Formats: sequence, C-alpha cells, structure tokens
Amino acid sequence: MITDEQFIAAYNYAFDLTVNACFRQRMAAVVLNSNGKIIASGVNEYTPHWYMCVENGYRKDQTGAHCELAAIRNYCKAHNISDKDPVKFFSKCKKQDFNTIVVVRRKGGLYSLIRGNSKPCLACQGFLKKVGIKYMVYYDEKTNHFVKERVN
Repeated sequence: MITDEQFIAAYNYAFDLTVNACFRQRMAAVVLNSNGKIIASGVNEYTPHWYMCVENGYRKDQTGAHCELAAIRNYCKAHNISDKDPVKFFSKCKKQDFNTIVVVRRKGGLYSLIRGNSKPCLACQGFLKKVGIKYMVYYDEKTNHFVKERVN
C-alpha cells in the first residue's frame, strides 16, 4: 500500500511531466512498485503502440500511445522485456512489481495548474490488468476527488 506522501510525490512528478505530452489531452502516468517507489513514467505520445488497435477496444483512428501504455513501454525497454510476442510480454510483465499507476491530466493549457478527469479508458484498463497493475489512481473532476480503484 502506498502512503499519502508517496502518492503526492508521484502525482506531482506526473503532473510536471504533462508538459511533455503530445496529444491535446496533456496526460502522464507513473507506475509505483509495492514499496511506493516510482519505477516508470510516460506521457501521451505520437509513437505508435502495438496494443492500440480496434481488437483491443481502441478507436480505428487513434494514433500514438496513451500515457499508461507509454509508461509500461518505457519500463519494459529499460528492463529488456520484448513485446514481439504478446503472450510472453504479458507473462513477463505479470512477474514485475507493478502495484499502482497514477494518471494525471493537465487541463486548460500547457502551463495551467488545473487538473482534469484522468480515468484510464476501458481499453487501457484492460491493458493495465494484463500487465499486472493492481490499482489505478486518477482524478474525478465531477467529485473533485482522487479515486483509487482496483484494476479488474
């Protein structure tokens, strides 16, 4: 279980990363291990991701990678986990210490301090489950609260 201090540090780190995001939705994600240490990060980017296809629940016209996928891809590159064979890829990912993903969105412009809805889309939630993420934390603009959910 991550502490409040670890969550705040992860949130601030991710929020600072959003200025590097390429999509209109400036989003970033950080992955924490079971000790609450940040082990990966990523932003929305135009680099294609093999998982983002219609068969996995994404729109046909989507390009690039959502920040959740980019964070896992960055971790896997750093740890020599190949994605050439999806079955082996997901098997190796499940053996990693992926505990929590914190997803944030900067709303209202590049240098705005306003946060927006950041719940991962259903397709990304499916990916997070397959790689072994246990919890996701995101901001819900309607309730003005952060939400922690178990990845199902």
